[in-house]
Amino acid sequence: MTEVSHAHRGMSLEAALDFVHELYWNRQKILVRHYGVTGKWIRGRKGPRFVAFKKALQPPDYDGCIEGRKICFDAKSVKNKTRWRLDARYEHQWQRLRDWSAAKAIAFFAVESALRQTLYLYRIWPYSPWPAFKFVDAPCAEILAVKDEGGFYDWLAAIEEDWL
Repeated sequence: MTEVSHAHRGMSLEAALDFVHELYWNRQKILVRHYGVTGKWIRGRKGPRFVAFKKALQPPDYDGCIEGRKICFDAKSVKNKTRWRLDARYEHQWQRLRDWSAAKAIAFFAVESALRQTLYLYRIWPYSPWPAFKFVDAPCAEILAVKDEGGFYDWLAAIEEDWL
């Protein structure tokens, strides 16, 4: 059995989001950053090595500030399916987003359906129960951001219209 690396899952979505976040900063001075894997460098016998923080201590994938309000979200990508379901692997992320929401942040999951070229945004509230949702079709998501002619998701317009 060959091991499958999951290190590069979602890289195309991350690249698309990083591109649009640069546009947001250049055009509207709205800063949204991607954390990637966080951790610390420690000394080892063979030299320094990077150790990732435990999942429960990882920050959300992205955070920023819009009109004085903190936003944070975790991004997921579904390549060859039309369904995505929040399961136990993501419970720590859901809990972290729920905590941020309780602190008055706009917290959400951004789930890309590559087949539909759509980014579903599902807001997490302080009272969101576990499991919070199942993505099956568009009506399950609170709002959508569809890829435009430039090939990127303008999720900020949807957030400003519906959540600010």
